[in-house]
Amino acid sequence: MTRIAGAKVIGGEHRRREANAQDAFFTASVPGGFVLVVSDGCGSTRAAEVGAALTAEIAGGFASLRLARGDRAGELAARAGRAVVERLGRVAAVVPRPARAAFVEDHLMATLLLAVGSVDEVAIAAWGDGTVCVDGEARAIDEGGAPRYLAHALLGDAAAIEPGLTWRARRARVERLAIATDGLSPAQLGGAFGRPGRGVSRWLNALGAARALSDDAAVALAEEVSS
Repeated sequence: MTRIAGAKVIGGEHRRREANAQDAFFTASVPGGFVLVVSDGCGSTRAAEVGAALTAEIAGGFASLRLARGDRAGELAARAGRAVVERLGRVAAVVPRPARAAFVEDHLMATLLLAVGSVDEVAIAAWGDGTVCVDGEARAIDEGGAPRYLAHALLGDAAAIEPGLTWRARRARVERLAIATDGLSPAQLGGAFGRPGRGVSRWLNALGAARALSDDAAVALAEEVSS
C-alpha cells in the first residue's frame, strides 16, 4: 500500500517580517498511482503565494486526471509544464493588456516540482529549485539563484516551459520518495518518512518552531507501507 502525505510551514524570516507563506503543495492518490506537487512563489514579488497555489493546483489536477485515465508517469511529467503555462495564461488574459506583464511578474512566478507514480513507473520533473529524496538518497536542485519559473513563458521565454530536471525509474524499484521546496535541505528531508497520520505536518511544524527553517517550506511524499 502506498501512503502519501504533504505539509507546509511558514519560515522564520517570513514570521519575522509578518509576510504570507509563499509555498504550496498538492497530493493525490488514484487507483494504482499517486501525484505529488510542491511550489515555491518568487519571494521578491508582491503576491508570490498566488502563483504557488495556482501552480500546485493546476499541475496536481492535470496529473491526477490524466493518471486516472491511464497515462504513464513519464508522459505526464513531460507535459505538466505546458498544461500549467496554458492555464496560467488564461488567468493572465483576464487582466487588461497594459497591466498584464506586471500582473504576471507580481502574481504568477513560482517554481514547480512534480512527482508522479503510475502502475509501472515513477517520474519527477522540476522547474526551479527544490529538494528530492529517493530511497534515502537526497539532493538539492539548485539553479544558482535564478530559478526557472514557468510563468516566464507568458512573457516570451519559450525555454521556460522545459523542465530543468527530469528523472524516471521503475515503480517497483522505488519505496520512498519525497519532494520539497528549497526551504528544506537534503539533510532535513529524510526525516519526513515514517510518520503516519498527521505526523508529517507535526514534524514540519516542529522544525519551524525550533527555528530550523529560515524560509517557507512545503513537502510531499509517497512511501510503501505494509497494509
